[in-house]
Amino acid sequence: MFEQLAAPEKRRLGDATTLRREVVEQMKQMPIAQRCSLRGPLKPVPDSSPNSEARPHERTRRSADCDPPDSISLGPDMIALRDDMQRSLGAMRHELDRTYTGLRAEERELKALTSRMMQLKLEKQSLPPADAARMKELQKKNFRTLNGYDLMNAAYYRLDGIAYGGVPLGPSPDFPDSGFALSTVPRAWMHPENFVKPVPVRRVFLPAAQAEGKPMQSDLFRADYPLGADLMPSVGKLAEPGQASKKITLTERDLQVTVPGGKQARSFAELTDAEFDALDGKSLSEAMRQYVGEGNLLASNAKSLTPGDYYLYQIRSCSESKILKGWFDALKKAVPAIADLLDGRGPIPKVTGKVGILSDSNPCSYSCDRRLAELEEMLPDVELTVFYHFDTPTEALEWRSEQAMLRVMEKHRVAWEGAGHSENDIRQMAAAELKKPDVRQWAEEQLLASPPPRPVPRLWTRTEYEAEGF
Repeated sequence: MFEQLAAPEKRRLGDATTLRREVVEQMKQMPIAQRCSLRGPLKPVPDSSPNSEARPHERTRRSADCDPPDSISLGPDMIALRDDMQRSLGAMRHELDRTYTGLRAEERELKALTSRMMQLKLEKQSLPPADAARMKELQKKNFRTLNGYDLMNAAYYRLDGIAYGGVPLGPSPDFPDSGFALSTVPRAWMHPENFVKPVPVRRVFLPAAQAEGKPMQSDLFRADYPLGADLMPSVGKLAEPGQASKKITLTERDLQVTVPGGKQARSFAELTDAEFDALDGKSLSEAMRQYVGEGNLLASNAKSLTPGDYYLYQIRSCSESKILKGWFDALKKAVPAIADLLDGRGPIPKVTGKVGILSDSNPCSYSCDRRLAELEEMLPDVELTVFYHFDTPTEALEWRSEQAMLRVMEKHRVAWEGAGHSENDIRQMAAAELKKPDVRQWAEEQLLASPPPRPVPRLWTRTEYEAEGF
């Protein structure tokens, strides 16, 4: 494997022995090391130092829950699917990265112009007309929409040969046979028209008796979310350790709304679906506005509320769940006979075809992983293949930071090596350089100009869950 590494990695490691040592150290940190290790405590050896590394270890029995997964070989068709999806997701990601980096540069430009304007004001001067016009143009842009992009997950999907009872369903006008989804609501600069229909950020109330001591819940609101929604705790002022939120007491008045164009206050339960969809922040009571914030209520949940004690959750927003939502809605429209079955638990026979998904990150163990595992059982005749690049969004950030460091190292390698610096010195010097904004910007531009290949996508395999879920 050492011979297959890129040149910068070879230089960093030096030889195959160092590569092996690094891999072993990473494996030691994995949970399977504790469950499946055969290495027990040190054997007592006469006349040996108690801390001697040369002392042999006892062999121990593997843990009862040690069940290493079977090895998986990818055939030509799966490799072709993986590589095709990787090209599509990579191209989309590259365009988003390019736009994001350009907007961040404009944000820095605005800050520089603002700082210069303030300095000139102290000197009782003003910006030149061209700079003033440029500043006015930049002030129209909402750079706050760039926040959170680094941790956003993107996914690509592809449908092949979807049929019901042997009859091809064909592409849906509302959900094409291939496309992209984001874990967040796409911002204007991302061109939302290029992604599946977004699902708004929603918050839901669960009765205290159902939610007490349960900061997360799973598999709820199946009629609204394919294969059930997964709930996460509230953040901010409402956050409470060990709970979904602080306990909230809803009154009759809190549950009153004013429909746009109407004057009389009404309860959520009295509203039609169209009236509920027309609600805005001004329609809600003052207390409800504070609870919901910039999120949205879920109609089926809000209409069921009565005065009492509750805990407030946020529904998890995942790119994979948006793909499932779009596809299930298309299936319900194409085959109304299975609409109720799709809201249930299956299995649903006669639906055939292939679904491929490539995600930035491994489907999270407390949300998308559960849904995908259930999808395989609900639609047993549909071949589901899911790949992912990174285990977590944090790992993706670390990888990109490493790529930026490698670019800086290569830029200065000749000079630094000529000065007698070791490889470790060079890495530390590159890390120090990257703390400089202009160097970081240069590295980002280099990554955009010649993008490094992302890690080869790995095949997702389902996680088995116990009956109680969380």
